[in-house]
Amino acid sequence: MRNYYDETPCEASETLRLGKKWIKRNGRERRHNKEMLDFVNEKRFSLSDLASRRWCINRGHTLRHNKELHSMLECTVEG
Repeated sequence: MRNYYDETPCEASETLRLGKKWIKRNGRERRHNKEMLDFVNEKRFSLSDLASRRWCINRGHTLRHNKELHSMLECTVEG
């Protein structure tokens, strides 16, 4: 599965700051963000990781409220 970091090229002209390292490069060469992140050994989360984290947070908030918990257990949805 492709995500934003694999497909979007870096748009920096002379320097690109990733982490705490400065990379000097020609402004005409176009590299993808994935290549630049691999070059400086920085890890970023993919969109699927962020979506799964968001789901866990929302599920916890939903379970705190009695009305929503009851509707989840009864499998009823207001429409």
